Amino acid sequence: MPRDDSFAKIAPRYERFPGFVARDFEAFARERQRDPEANPQRLLVKRKLAALGEELRPALAAAGLDLAPRTSLSHPYTYNAYRVASMWVYFARSEAAKRAIKRKLGAELGADADPAYQGAILLVEIDETRVACGAKIHPQALWDGQNLARRARSSPAEAEALARILNALPSGYAMKMADWRKRYEAGKLRPDDIRNFFQWYRPGEMWLHLLHETPRAAAIEAGPALAEALAGRLRAVAPFWRYAAWAPENDWVLGGGGASRGAGEPSGGNCA
Repeated sequence: MPRDDSFAKIAPRYERFPGFVARDFEAFARERQRDPEANPQRLLVKRKLAALGEELRPALAAAGLDLAPRTSLSHPYTYNAYRVASMWVYFARSEAAKRAIKRKLGAELGADADPAYQGAILLVEIDETRVACGAKIHPQALWDGQNLARRARSSPAEAEALARILNALPSGYAMKMADWRKRYEAGKLRPDDIRNFFQWYRPGEMWLHLLHETPRAAAIEAGPALAEALAGRLRAVAPFWRYAAWAPENDWVLGGGGASRGAGEPSGGNCA
C-alpha cells in the first residue's frame, strides 16, 4: 500500500457500512500492532467504523441517548502506547452535554468529561479475533465509575434494579472488570452478584466492560447486515447507560442520589 498521507487522499469514504473483511481483522495481529505498514489498512477500518457509527446513531437517539460518535486512532501514537490492538467507534457525551456537566460541577471537576472516551461510553470495537459492542467505563472516568458503584451499593433495591437491567440484555452480554477472568453473564445475575462485583470494582483505577462479542468469522459472514444486529444490541444497553452515567438528575456522587425517585426506579434523563 502507499504511504499514509497519500493513501488518505485516495482511500474510500463510505456512505454506508460495507461490512468487515478478513484483512480488517489481520491489521490488529500482534506482529502488526506497532507496524506503520498496517496504517493504511487500519485507516480503511477507521472509515468503515465512521460509517457504522452514523448508521448506529439513530438507534441510540431513538433510545433517548444524546451521544456523539467518534473513532479511535488508526496509527501507533503516544495515546495508545504506540500499539493499535483494536479500534473503536464509540458514543460519548455530546459537546452540549459536557457543557452541562461543567456548568454543574465547574470547569475543574467537569474536566473529567474530557477527553470523550474517559467516561461512560457505548462502542463497537474490532480486534484480531472479534467484533464487540456494548459499554465501557474508563479507568480515569472517576465521576461515572463512582456514580455507578455508589448507586449499585446504595441499597438492595438498587442492586436488584441493576440486575434486572443487565438480565434484560440480549443473550451473550457479560460484565467484567479490568482484565479479570470472571464474567458476570447477563440473564443469570442476582442482586448478590451485583453486590459482589461492586465489592471489587474500583472506580478511577480499572476498566469496566459490558460487552457482547461476535467472532471474526460470523462478523465477516454478516457483511453490511452486521450494522442492524449491532444497532439492536447497542440500543439494548441504553438503560444501563442511564443507570450508570453521572448527570445532575442521576447524581450519586455529590449526595443527591435519587432523592426524588424510589430507590429502584430507573434514573431520569438521557445525557449529562
